[in-house]
Amino acid sequence: MLGPSGLTLDVPTLRTAFAGRFLIFTGNAFKLTFGFYVITDRLGYSPTEAVSLVFTATLVFTCGSLVTATVGGWLSDRLGRRKIFVLVASLIMGVGLLTLGFTTTYPQYLVGSLILGMGTGAYMAVDIALVVRVLPNPDNAAKVLAVFQIANSLPQSLAPLIAPLFLTIGGADDNYPAAFTAALVFAVLGALTVIPIRKVR
Repeated sequence: MLGPSGLTLDVPTLRTAFAGRFLIFTGNAFKLTFGFYVITDRLGYSPTEAVSLVFTATLVFTCGSLVTATVGGWLSDRLGRRKIFVLVASLIMGVGLLTLGFTTTYPQYLVGSLILGMGTGAYMAVDIALVVRVLPNPDNAAKVLAVFQIANSLPQSLAPLIAPLFLTIGGADDNYPAAFTAALVFAVLGALTVIPIRKVR
């Protein structure tokens, strides 16, 4: 079945799009779950100090996200391109995650939060448009998009379960570089899933 711009609308493609979003949000969930502990365990701030520092980092993340969501969405519509924006945004998110995992100072943590926010904003603005274009049945769009919401929420429960596998590498329980490197891998794998979504002649 063909959709707008000749994009193939098939169930395998839809599954690939779901898997990509799931992987991306799994990587992103590492920051949501362990950002506070990076500040306390790795950077040495007290829990009381970390509360305000997390708030500031979240504000930086949000500002970066708002800017790239607006600009990225506009550029994607203007150029009529989706895949390249999703791919690049996913890779930017991976760079942000890696920066957070290897940070040694709070300013570096803020830079990582900004990069991650910029990638997330651009991703969120364009990925949903890509998903809509690979729906096997546009008449069931609301139902399918509701299922896609699972790819956003489930990783938030999954990340705390799998992260200890990486945090304990080396015998300790605070190997955040390893954990966030794993988050980078999830982001890259998620980015690569957009490649099979192709136009047909």
